[in-house]
Amino acid sequence: MRLTKASLCVAMIVAGSAVWFVVSTLLIGEVPDSMILAPSLLVAVVFVSVFVGTPERDRIRSAGPREVVLAASAGVLAWYASPLLTLSQRATDAPSGTETLFFTTAGALLAAVAVAVFFADERPTFTQIAGALLAVLGSAALLGNWERPSSFSPFLKFPVQEVIMLVAGVVLALGLIAGRRSARVLGLRSTLWLGMAAAACVAVVVALPDMLAALDTIGQLWPQLVLTGVALSTLATGLTGLAQATGVVRSTAWLLLAPIAMTALTVVERLTGAYGPVPIVWTGAIGGSVLSLAGLAIAQTARPRQ
Repeated sequence: MRLTKASLCVAMIVAGSAVWFVVSTLLIGEVPDSMILAPSLLVAVVFVSVFVGTPERDRIRSAGPREVVLAASAGVLAWYASPLLTLSQRATDAPSGTETLFFTTAGALLAAVAVAVFFADERPTFTQIAGALLAVLGSAALLGNWERPSSFSPFLKFPVQEVIMLVAGVVLALGLIAGRRSARVLGLRSTLWLGMAAAACVAVVVALPDMLAALDTIGQLWPQLVLTGVALSTLATGLTGLAQATGVVRSTAWLLLAPIAMTALTVVERLTGAYGPVPIVWTGAIGGSVLSLAGLAIAQTARPRQ
């Protein structure tokens, strides 16, 4: 993958994951989890159709139904089942925002490493594993210093919910691997569209019982739901594209830039005139960011297995 295209995918992963985290947090408790995903995925299909493209019919016909089913299954796993598992375990502040962000970024990387070990063409090197662990440690240090007193206490207050979030990371990794294999035959555009469309169909069917009761609320919250749809399509496009080119571990590792980027926004706010207390402990946050970036660099530059 060319550097410019890879950089665009990285930017999409960071922006999509950060916006999805922030806006979905605002929607929790306002509508059922199923009603967050169904409209978001419908919007995501539209955006993928416009900005990435619709399936290539000739490639689908030549590939056969097996690859179509694989692409659809990949999308349902990565973009419906995985976010639904995470949403189902969240309240607005339980687990805390720092812990939820940790398990949906660093936790997703840990899950990707654990899953990739079982696939010969995805298996990380020891250097990559060491880099991933260093990046996860740095992310924990960063998020642990977002506030004082810190609410960051993984597995202490909400161990069951956080284990399920790790399971969501496993489901995401399996979906990305399935999508990568499908894309070798169908191409990225067809694989991404079929996966998003399948995820949207499943989401709408599951949400039907809640749809009528939630129509008024959806009418009030449609801007947020459009934004989550744009975020989800952005994240899916970037992560699927990078996974096809570099593998599930390297692509998922870029999720760890999201906490760093969100922390950097605080600096921008201060420079542009925002006032008031800042709860971040900067020494620990900067140190954690440096560790995370170092681990990310090691994970990306490690030579693949021959």
